[in-house]
Amino acid sequence: MKGLPAFGVVESFDESWDWISEWIGGYHPNFNPDMGRANATTTEGDILEERLGRMRADMGNAAFEQLLVDNEADLALYSWASRRARARRS
Repeated sequence: MKGLPAFGVVESFDESWDWISEWIGGYHPNFNPDMGRANATTTEGDILEERLGRMRADMGNAAFEQLLVDNEADLALYSWASRRARARRS
C-alpha cells in the first residue's frame, strides 16, 4: 500500500473519496467524483470503538479476544492506513 497514490479508509469515507478523486482527476480531467452512498452498514459519525464495544458485548470476551488475535494483521494494516490518511490530511 505504500506505493499507492491514494486509498480509502471506511471511517474517513468522505476524506478518502476526496483524496482518490483528486488523484484520478489528475489523469482524467473530466472525471466526475459525485457518487451516491450505497451498501452502507454504518452512519457518518459511527465510531469504530463503539461498534467494537457492541461486538464484544454480543460475542462475549473470549470470542472477541480470539477475533482480535485472528485479525491481528488486518488491524495492523488498518492502523497504518489510518495514520497515513490522517498525515495526508494534516
